[in-house]
Amino acid sequence: RVRQATEQRSWDGEGPSHHVALRAMVLGLGSWITFGAVVWMYFRFYTDEPVIIFLIALQLLLVGLALRQYLHAGARWSQWIGTFFIGSVLAGVTVGMCSYYQHLVYYLHYAGARAYTDVSPAEPAALFADAGILGFSADSRVDGYRTIGYRSPKLGKMLCVAPVLDSAMRASDPIYLFASGVDCCDWRRTFQCGDALDANASSALLRPNPGDLVSPVMSWATEDTLEDEGFKMALELHSAVYGTMVGEQARLVRWARDPHAIRDGYFDRAVGFAAAAGAAFAVVSLA
Repeated sequence: RVRQATEQRSWDGEGPSHHVALRAMVLGLGSWITFGAVVWMYFRFYTDEPVIIFLIALQLLLVGLALRQYLHAGARWSQWIGTFFIGSVLAGVTVGMCSYYQHLVYYLHYAGARAYTDVSPAEPAALFADAGILGFSADSRVDGYRTIGYRSPKLGKMLCVAPVLDSAMRASDPIYLFASGVDCCDWRRTFQCGDALDANASSALLRPNPGDLVSPVMSWATEDTLEDEGFKMALELHSAVYGTMVGEQARLVRWARDPHAIRDGYFDRAVGFAAAAGAAFAVVSLA
């Protein structure tokens, strides 16, 4: 009997093996729940209360440190509670921030911005400064014959622009809107960005200015900072090559047949990224 009891004990007197397995499962499950709660906070509240979310995350980390210190002298398995808690909070903050700034911020921008219909490309872009989605007049089109491809040395990518025109515009008229894309054209031709080749496409998503998405403090976290600089160079090159009069406050658009599907795609990618990260975290924490 003594021998059987001894065989049921795990290392360092942690109790029967099934107790050890149960405690490990509790640690892993608790970590996964903490991770999910932190990510959910970023999805649900970060837009309106970023400072509060940051302070909550900081307080959770302090709680984890306190648990490590307080439970240090306890049972061996309990010493891991604080470590697992800190790890799950840090992982949740990382995934929440990436989901938000790489995907969710764009969905929220387009969902909250105004949508205009029957837009003429000849109108000054300043009239649509608060727009997210533009529906153009039936005679509007992307002039692919005046394509410019600018290879950004910082990005190592081809940044493409082509003017958006309608049938009433003349060659000397200023261009206020340019269709844009990345790695979807040649140097001076073959503009295939978005749905530019789709004859039924007559809408676009207005590319947001850097200040429209995030505060200057967090501008580094968005994916478009270097692209904005490159597209500015592309417009200057367009003016030099074709003699284009770039209109005041000219804007870039993403030509699309269904801009609402593209908008919703940002949300789907945010959820997909968080779900994939959550699954990976569950595997690691329960392994």
